[in-house]
Amino acid sequence: MKLILVRHAESTWNKSNRVQGIKNPKLSDKGRRQSQLLAEKFNGMRFDAVYSSHLKRAYDTAKILTNSNISTIEDLQEIKLGVWEGLTINQVRQEYKELYTQWYQKPVEVRIPGAETVLEFKDRVVGVLDGIRAKHPDEEVLVVTHGGVITLYLAHLLEMDLNRLWSISLKNAAVTIISFCENFPCVLVFNDTCHLEKDLDLVTW
Repeated sequence: MKLILVRHAESTWNKSNRVQGIKNPKLSDKGRRQSQLLAEKFNGMRFDAVYSSHLKRAYDTAKILTNSNISTIEDLQEIKLGVWEGLTINQVRQEYKELYTQWYQKPVEVRIPGAETVLEFKDRVVGVLDGIRAKHPDEEVLVVTHGGVITLYLAHLLEMDLNRLWSISLKNAAVTIISFCENFPCVLVFNDTCHLEKDLDLVTW
């Protein structure tokens, strides 16, 4: 089985450096162009199934990438970040200084008010992606989702300490490919944005 994981293209809140979580901003103009370039990369590729988070920034990316039927799954949404959602990163640093530091140093031990914990997020993400794998054991599947979802699943598959979770960072519209042979994961491609190199201004975090 081959799992092609795509982080959504740039949203309007990515552009303004704002915490998104499960909030639902749309793609920015740059994000639409990123998606179009990725669609060119995927031209001619055949996916046996396509899944997406139901949030607009992921689903609209998926619609640009493929004409295939897209199945949306709520559990593919980003980690819920509670009271931080809608704030800029600078606002979070100022208003929740100690909690913000703890979130990046030992996220497993942190609960942001109104948010999922990392372990709750892990249960959700592993459950949904393992379920997709089980449904398509010998197929190539495209999943368009969020940076946190892909990061968490990679950390789980590689048996990382989840307190090191934020050591993995993914760019907007980046491609990560994992192949599974007898349930053994092999990361074939990680954080690939070479399709954006036609216009380096389109490479964003």
